[in-house]
Amino acid sequence: MSWFSELYDLYEKNEEKIGRVEYKTRQGKKGPEQVPLVLLPIFHTTVAAQITVDIDSEGNILGASRVPDEDKMTIIPVTETSGIRTSGVEAHPFCDNLKYLTADYARYVKNEKKDFSKNHKLYIEGLKSWHLSEYTHPKVDALYAYLSKGTLMADLVEEGVLITDEKGVLLEKEKIQIVSQADAFVRFRIIEKADLSQDILNDPSGRYFSECWLDGTLQKSYIKYHRSRLTQTDFCYLTGENVPVSYLQPKKIRNEGDGAKLISSNDEDNYTFKGRFTDKTEAFAIGYEASQKAHNALKWIIRKQGYSWDDLCIVIWESNLEPIPDWGADTDKIEEAYQEAQESEYEGWGEEEEQEEKEYETGAAAAARFKAAMRGYGENLKTDSKVMILAFDAATTGRLAMVENKEFAASRYVDNIKYWHDSCRWLQSKYKDGHNFRYFGMAGVKDIAEALYGTEQKGIISLGGNTRMYAEVCKRLLPCISERRRVPRDIVNAAVQKASSPVSYDNRYNWEKSAFYSMRSGEKAENGSGKGGVESVAE
Repeated sequence: MSWFSELYDLYEKNEEKIGRVEYKTRQGKKGPEQVPLVLLPIFHTTVAAQITVDIDSEGNILGASRVPDEDKMTIIPVTETSGIRTSGVEAHPFCDNLKYLTADYARYVKNEKKDFSKNHKLYIEGLKSWHLSEYTHPKVDALYAYLSKGTLMADLVEEGVLITDEKGVLLEKEKIQIVSQADAFVRFRIIEKADLSQDILNDPSGRYFSECWLDGTLQKSYIKYHRSRLTQTDFCYLTGENVPVSYLQPKKIRNEGDGAKLISSNDEDNYTFKGRFTDKTEAFAIGYEASQKAHNALKWIIRKQGYSWDDLCIVIWESNLEPIPDWGADTDKIEEAYQEAQESEYEGWGEEEEQEEKEYETGAAAAARFKAAMRGYGENLKTDSKVMILAFDAATTGRLAMVENKEFAASRYVDNIKYWHDSCRWLQSKYKDGHNFRYFGMAGVKDIAEALYGTEQKGIISLGGNTRMYAEVCKRLLPCISERRRVPRDIVNAAVQKASSPVSYDNRYNWEKSAFYSMRSGEKAENGSGKGGVESVAE
């Protein structure tokens, strides 16, 4: 199965998660922070909202407020063109920027040269079309009733959400989050009368959420409406069916600010098709919904368990989303992650053994802990389960390249991770829980990159924020860890050079670490099982 089919399959397998906002704990600059995570419905995307407007079911305003930074992620419906808009005029179907939502926008901004009436006209016509269709929704009806009054800007000024000068013009220096007032994105809450006969709290559809971005019935309403407007059909290369197709593929793949596309065909001039085809429709065609599902699954799995360094993004997952060891983690972190996931359920991981290990760390005990963790990972895998490895990089802001695409039997992947850590075992030391912690195993990829290419500052080796170097080391070592490839010769040479210069270090521990990597990388270069042998560099 191709990577695109795997992503499509991933979306289908996790249908119950569609539209549900979950939170992932991530280590931020100020400590742990909660990051929203959602598997998007088709024909939807996420945006950062700055303003929330409350209206009732009759279209009357109830209030408005600024959105705090930690709550800004908002799910919105999009059209085929508005979902990838940049500087052009393309209206979203429901929530949008101020210049689309209000007819009197020009009265409040200092831009006499630009006509914003087209923006609002396009938006209100689109909303009206949905409102008049058989697929309308009570929240759509309420929003259309409110915005048809044309009072949004005045209401926001009256509520104190927008700040104006003495002439009634928006202050240019005033920001909401980090966005200019004039460019603020607005979302809506529709406050309806509670139906006491319904079990509102346990309703899985989200019908009773006043927040429009959480209402699953509103999302389904738009999906039906948008499907009814799709007319161009062709043969889908993925599903083998004659369905509506799209040649405008989604962006925001690696993160919310990512403008690069993985599939693009916007150039039909000169020698684009080199005589093989007459136009792009003969080159490829992917069903609109199939493309949406695959891209949404990719966005979700990247945010769920992907890693990014500079422009490089790597994501690895098991076909049934069973937990698998982190390829870039050190041995101790792999053991710890498994222990937390299993809550010490695995035999031999009892509280007594764990405490003894902390006090009397030995090579045999550490090996037993790691072996137990890897065996535990393997026991959770089905015989036909697979592991997908995808890596993406971008040389320009608009195009995304797939630099790695591998598919393994899941058991083979786990065995290869185990082989890497077993064959590179050494007494390691790291700072953990406020003190120096020693363990037997292999260091993480980040530690390797810092030891081989970093500089020592005040006794600590660091790359000084050089994320591109992290990315390059990760890209080079990924096949060594996941496929048992031999360590590239230039990495071996870098390790040897570091180990040969002990006088370059103030802290002996840093030199010892480099010496260890020199010895181990040399062994992996000589004894690795890669078909191509030791990689060579130009000399």
